[in-house]
Amino acid sequence: MFMFYTSWAEAMNFETLGSAGFMKLLRDCQILDSKFTVVDADLIFVENARMNLTQSDDNLNILADKRMTYVDFMIALQQIAQRKYTTQPSADLALSLLLSRDILPFASKQVSSCCLEDS
Repeated sequence: MFMFYTSWAEAMNFETLGSAGFMKLLRDCQILDSKFTVVDADLIFVENARMNLTQSDDNLNILADKRMTYVDFMIALQQIAQRKYTTQPSADLALSLLLSRDILPFASKQVSSCCLEDS
């Protein structure tokens, strides 16, 4: 899932996730709702993302944006899980529920539709 969304906005990027890809994942998996809003998601992204500096195509400017590594992404998912599954006794159990109920069912739909399009 991480690599799919890292390359969603940038075809050959498999290492860092930008805000647009992160928000697309949350929308696609229907994680955003009245208890966990776009504002909440944006705050978690900003808190966990790191500043990424790159050279512009013309080599005249340095471009800065915030992006998440895989480790940052997993920390963000754990924070989301703790907000969505507040009754769970541990952060690990909340993350397990977020993955099994919200994210992995969507991943299997993505694989199915991808494979059907190729045949």
